[in-house]
Amino acid sequence: MTPSMLAELSDSMQSLTILNQQLSSALQLAAHCDGAETLLAVDLDMMPDLEQTIAGLASLRETNNTLAILIMSRSFVQTDLHPQHSYIADASLRLPATKYETSVALHFAVTNAFFRTTYDSDA
Repeated sequence: MTPSMLAELSDSMQSLTILNQQLSSALQLAAHCDGAETLLAVDLDMMPDLEQTIAGLASLRETNNTLAILIMSRSFVQTDLHPQHSYIADASLRLPATKYETSVALHFAVTNAFFRTTYDSDA
C-alpha cells in the first residue's frame, strides 16, 4: 500500500499509526488497545519472517479477540472478505489494490470482527 493511499485513507480514521517491518511493536500496541475501536492492517510482503508473523497474529487473536485484523499481500490469489477464514485475520486484501478495494476490505474486517466476537461471546 502506497504512502499516498494511506494518507488518503487516514482522512476517514481517528488515528493512523504506521509501523514498517516492526511486527513486535505493532503486536504490542495491538495487544493493549481497545480492540473494538482499532484495526490492525498488516502487509505480509513487508514482514521479514512470514512464519513469525503468522504465529504472532494467531497469538494476538487470543490476546485481543475483539481486534479487527486485515492482512494484505501480492501473493494472495484474490481478496477474501469472508469471515470463515478468521484464524489470523478478519479479511485479506490482494495487493495492489485501489483505494475503493482497500476501503471495502477495511470495512469487512471491522464488520467480520464484530460478528465474530458477538457470536463467540454468545457461545
